[in-house]
Formats: sequence, structure tokens, C-alpha cells
Amino acid sequence: MSAYLANHPTHLDYAGRLASGKSIGSGAVEGAIKQWVNLRMKRSGARWRVEHVGPLVELLALDDTPEWNDLWTAA
Repeated sequence: MSAYLANHPTHLDYAGRLASGKSIGSGAVEGAIKQWVNLRMKRSGARWRVEHVGPLVELLALDDTPEWNDLWTAA
């Protein structure tokens, strides 16, 4: 997946789609992320800053990809 994204940056244009009010994800993907985020953020005693939610969602999504080890070691 990371190779595809690197080789096709103009095909996705997420920033442009968001700026024009268009969706960037499917209902299934959005539902899964919502469930993961809710489970993580609503844990008893959990405290989160708003600016940390986006990076958490990105990590949760990347964790479920075959490229996780490559991406993690590159960071």
C-alpha cells in the first residue's frame, strides 16, 4: 500500500477532496476507525488532547496493514 501511495500521489488528493467537502473514505473504513477510536479513547481513566487524536487514528490504521513493520522501523 505504501508503494502505491508513493507512486500515485495525485490519484488520491485527499486534501483537495476534503477542501471541496467530498468524502475520503468508505462507510466500512469509517465505521472501523470509529469503533477503534471509541474503544481506545473511552477507556476508563483515559485522557486525550484533541491534537493527539489524528495521530492515534493514523497509527491504528497503519497497524492493520502488511507494511506496518517497514513503516514503523522507518520512523
